[in-house]
Amino acid sequence: MTRKEELAAAKAQLRHKAVQTTMKYGQAPVEDRRDGLSQLG
Repeated sequence: MTRKEELAAAKAQLRHKAVQTTMKYGQAPVEDRRDGLSQLG
């Protein structure tokens, strides 16, 4: 999957109106994203 397709899929899944919002999540360090997911489940 290309980066553009991944971003579009994430935008749709997160229900963001602007792709810029979704892009902010992609720039977070991997450790921060992993910690956030651990707290959810």
